Amino acid sequence: MAQEDSRAMKKPHSPKRASIYSAVLPGLGQVYNKSYWKVPVIYTGLATGVYFIVDNNNQYQDFKSAYSSRFVNGEEIDPSEYSDKYENTSSSSLLKLQEFYRNQRDFATIITVGLYLINIVDAAVDAHLFHFDVSEDLSMDLQPILYPPNQFESQRAGFSLSIQF
Repeated sequence: MAQEDSRAMKKPHSPKRASIYSAVLPGLGQVYNKSYWKVPVIYTGLATGVYFIVDNNNQYQDFKSAYSSRFVNGEEIDPSEYSDKYENTSSSSLLKLQEFYRNQRDFATIITVGLYLINIVDAAVDAHLFHFDVSEDLSMDLQPILYPPNQFESQRAGFSLSIQF
């Protein structure tokens, strides 16, 4: 009865509000849930993702412009006329590198968006469990037990597991 009274007196904690906060500003839902330690983890993950998106996009653009500079009116120019920093790299290698960095950029984008969504889900789940009682009064009792015989089986032995919250 006292536990029900303490629950009724607790201020409501909204998972919807935590989700909206984290959607607007990543980490704000975690601050709302008083899980302050998660904020640096979230920003480190998102910043790392953005770094890889930008770096891979720069590499992609570099190889794309190097590849396209080798063609005039759809025809490849003479290799002796290459005047870029990749003059010793074949056009097919430039095309493969361009595709590689585009794929890496797209993959980093997917991972970063996934981290952003995980941030929102984490805030909602944490808000749902905000008032969850994690008391020190947890106990587990394991005892042997004898089951009485019945018409199909003789007497059996087993274990009884009791968990108290």
